Amino acid sequence: MPSCLARRKRHANIPCKVETQTLNRRRRGSLLGVPDMPIRYERDDARQRIRVTLTDPLTEAEITSAIDRQAAEGTWRYGLLYDARAINSRAAAAMSRVALNRVRAVVEREGRRGPVAIVANATLVGISEAYAIESHKAGRTVQVFWSLDEANQWLDQQLQAL
Repeated sequence: MPSCLARRKRHANIPCKVETQTLNRRRRGSLLGVPDMPIRYERDDARQRIRVTLTDPLTEAEITSAIDRQAAEGTWRYGLLYDARAINSRAAAAMSRVALNRVRAVVEREGRRGPVAIVANATLVGISEAYAIESHKAGRTVQVFWSLDEANQWLDQQLQAL
């Protein structure tokens, strides 16, 4: 299948989103015989923002791939919003440690990371707060929220201050 841009050259009325890139295999997983992937990665270059939506079941590989992707795409300083409201797994504590270790390794290579907002549910708020505390100890800016609106407002303020 031709790329979105190639299709657009032939048919000017076909929309093509270049600014926001989405990884969501849930929609096409069953069609391709590929297992569902409980992560959605959206990049908005205009706002210098990445939104990662997490759902169960979540694996270490998926967490680390989202972190590695941000670094590989040169968006390490972008604001990052983790929407973790759909996570209900007790394995989230282990995933938090995996994320902390991977971020630590990437920071050594890429430098300071942009601000991170985590939108949590009642199951994850304690784990998310612990992640934020450990991140603050390492000099990273992380805040936990209950609502997407508050998280986005905070990220806007943080990015303006940079």
